[in-house]
Amino acid sequence: MKKNLLYLFALICSVSLFTACSDDDDNSWQELPKGEIKAENVDFQLNGTNTTGTVNFEATSLQSATVGFKNVVDGYSDITVDVTMEKQADGSFKFNGTKDIMTKPVTRETSQPAPLLKVTVDGMITPEGKVTLNVSATGAGLYIGTYKDETLVLTYGETLLTGKEVVFDATNGDNVTILLKNVIPGEEEATLTGVKVDGEGFSGTAKTANASVEYTGSRKDKVLTLSLKVTMNDPKGWAKTYGLAEYTTGELTYNDYTNPNAVIAGAGYVNYVCVTESSDYGTSYGAMFRGIFGVLLPQVLQSVTLGVDGNVTASYNSGAIQFQPMWALMPPTADVAKKLIPTEGWLQSPTNLAYWFEKDGKLYVKLNIPVIVAQAMGSGAAGLDGIIDQVLKGDPATVKAMLAKLLKVESIAISDESIAMLLDWVNNGFPLNVKVADGHSYIYLDKSAFAPLMAVHETGEVDSWGDPVKMSDILILWDMLSKSGILPPEAAMASMLIGAISGNWEATEAFDLGLDLQAK
Repeated sequence: MKKNLLYLFALICSVSLFTACSDDDDNSWQELPKGEIKAENVDFQLNGTNTTGTVNFEATSLQSATVGFKNVVDGYSDITVDVTMEKQADGSFKFNGTKDIMTKPVTRETSQPAPLLKVTVDGMITPEGKVTLNVSATGAGLYIGTYKDETLVLTYGETLLTGKEVVFDATNGDNVTILLKNVIPGEEEATLTGVKVDGEGFSGTAKTANASVEYTGSRKDKVLTLSLKVTMNDPKGWAKTYGLAEYTTGELTYNDYTNPNAVIAGAGYVNYVCVTESSDYGTSYGAMFRGIFGVLLPQVLQSVTLGVDGNVTASYNSGAIQFQPMWALMPPTADVAKKLIPTEGWLQSPTNLAYWFEKDGKLYVKLNIPVIVAQAMGSGAAGLDGIIDQVLKGDPATVKAMLAKLLKVESIAISDESIAMLLDWVNNGFPLNVKVADGHSYIYLDKSAFAPLMAVHETGEVDSWGDPVKMSDILILWDMLSKSGILPPEAAMASMLIGAISGNWEATEAFDLGLDLQAK
């Protein structure tokens, strides 16, 4: 019995030793191909999509190997991943492995170092050199770059924005930023910080100087899709819809005369104080301006909305305007003025034509000139982007030369100071004052804003007596726009009033001109 047990024990030891020797002697991994794998033998995918590139493989033992691939992930020309292998019954080997990469892609436009990229590989290789390789790459490294034109799909609320630029950057996976150029109203550059990137994309909230921003985005085929929901800072509660103040007539005394039917309120806000030895221009002309605005504006403008997202929109009417010249001196009654307001045909203006923001206590309104021109001219605006950009970025001399050519005149006598101011308004926003009183919101430009335009100066021409011709810039501009047909005849008649105002500018104490609105 003991002898049988001894034989059985020896047999077990022999089998165990043989099995162990068999595992130690399994050198099949050495038959796997080394170095570069031929392209026709590679079934290659990146994030589930077939791709191309160069694959290198080298097994180092039965359980381990290295997989290298070149020109597969944008910005990372050469990646090597250590993998573990598992032999299959058919003699092939499965492998998988993960590598964290802390270097920035070299093909992106960026000014910040060290983004984070995570690369995972798995696949199969056969002794014949057939390779199936799946690569997964996630992280900020895939996003870093400058996006514009065809590589950027940017929506602001429900509006698709074009002509914008977005820069995605990171110093590591926990410090990712999105730079928005001329997207947030009033901010030439706005940076969204703390952006978190995952396999699906990114989303979050951030605060900029002028707004709170909710954002979501993703990147596919080198195109960045970014959606923004913007809420403007509104410390003064301006974001609401406003209607025009009611046309109101009443008694008004000026120049020793009491006018029983003077316009004392209406759509136009006019605060004009100018008293000379000969006349109270401010009170009399102020009533005339209120009358003109009170008749004209309600025929074309029904309401104005300062949206919470910064958009400025309006309900408007493009129908014919009714105005009798005598109304400038003898304004119609409130009943007559009310009947002039259209009862149908009101339209809502689209978004992305104008934006508002608060700065230093003022309400700034910035026009989107390229979009406005495109809306107004339709297909006729094609090719004008370069010209518009040249005007907006030009100096006064360049702008005057272009205007002279456009209006078909030899020269423009408007001062450089006025041109520079107008360019600043167009590029950076109109600096409007807001005064709230008795349920009215008065939104207007004050005397300081009009000063360069109203000041009388020599034009460089001489009259028939040989004396220098003196005129204000606003009158020169008004005359040019009237002669070119840009201003309607009704507006052209105001040149008489403008001439009187600029002629008495030195005696003017206050000149506030804008809209008289009431919140709905």
